Amino acid sequence: MLFLTEDDVRARCSQPGSTLALGPTERLTPSAAEYASTLRITVTGGGASVGVPTGGSDAPAKPAAHACVAPAKGGSNSCAMTWLNADTQVPKTCGGIIFRGKMDTLLASVMLVQTQFDPKDRLPALLKECLLDVKNWVMQILAAEMSGTTPEITGMAGMDMETLHAVSRNPSKYLGMEHCMAHEAQGGNVALINWLRALVRETEIAALRNLPGDCPACCALNRLSSALYVLMLLTMAAQAGKDLSKLKGQK
Repeated sequence: MLFLTEDDVRARCSQPGSTLALGPTERLTPSAAEYASTLRITVTGGGASVGVPTGGSDAPAKPAAHACVAPAKGGSNSCAMTWLNADTQVPKTCGGIIFRGKMDTLLASVMLVQTQFDPKDRLPALLKECLLDVKNWVMQILAAEMSGTTPEITGMAGMDMETLHAVSRNPSKYLGMEHCMAHEAQGGNVALINWLRALVRETEIAALRNLPGDCPACCALNRLSSALYVLMLLTMAAQAGKDLSKLKGQK
């Protein structure tokens, strides 16, 4: 049995409303299935369908660039307007401003989780290092979008992007545990990380809907979603008493 991750789904069909055909031995991980459902991707084959049919009035709009129109010179500087950059004032409904608002909420949520996660320091310090890297990751994505540059994302708590991708695809090899979804019985720490993962997913969809399709922020957020899935699994593993010291930097 071959489990496809979010990255696999994105590689095969990144556009909302498209169709993904699974092979006879292929299945989606829970996070990949959620990603497909969120983008209204119809999944066929593999023994089951996930998502919704394409087309119809509820089909999502195609990813768009900043739909922003600057006011005429001498126009009103009302509370409905804001600055896209140092030279351009736009409506607050501009796609770029909508995305930045989602990123602002995401950053605030990460910091809230940092204050609530493992309050009695019973889990390995590596997990809080991961959260710090997640916060820095979000700040880099936001800064890069505002400056028109590419965010420099190197990994999470010593694990490079290759390692994170490998762990997300095969947690049984690296963590000794199968793909799984969060459950309330796993406690508050897991719930907090899973909540962040869901917020990242929402923010990624906002990027796909409001930014150009080739915007680096879209790819960076997709990778962050996978990284948080790994962090959720790491938290589960730590709570089960597994040793995480050998994972750091492993390839």
